[in-house]
Amino acid sequence: IVFVDVAHPDERERMLAQGLPEPPEESYPAEWVIELAFATGLTRLILGDSYWELESSHYMNQLTNGLYYKGWRAALEEGSLAPDMRVEVGQIQSFGDIPLVVITGVMPGRFAWIGEMENVVESTSNELQEELLDLSTDSKWVLANESEHFVQITEPDLIVSEIEALLRRVES
Repeated sequence: IVFVDVAHPDERERMLAQGLPEPPEESYPAEWVIELAFATGLTRLILGDSYWELESSHYMNQLTNGLYYKGWRAALEEGSLAPDMRVEVGQIQSFGDIPLVVITGVMPGRFAWIGEMENVVESTSNELQEELLDLSTDSKWVLANESEHFVQITEPDLIVSEIEALLRRVES
């Protein structure tokens, strides 16, 4: 099993306990409106940078502005399913001795968009990622130093390398 910068099932509750504010309830326009906005480029004009607290050249703005038009449906679906997924995943207590690799993006500033709570969120996030190792008696934590959340985009070779190493271990 390979986790790539996954959310821990207790992440939301732990972040709230650390003082992070409750995220607002979100509502979205009809899909055809979103589709039209992306197809015509209106989203970039209206929204500008996804993370307005950061410079336009910041990694997160470059990445999200370049990819959101391709994955907005999946992002909305993931957001709507998150509460149910947290409950379902939270019921898993152990993978036994099935090998587990947890890959975590740890690039400095990965939580800069959060503002004054950046350090608290970063340390809590790292604690939660490390706790995932307890799911298996055969686990390994890999730090992706050049990545924030999207390790599969910024360090795909690292992921491939870890999967290949895991397969070699399992096959021998």
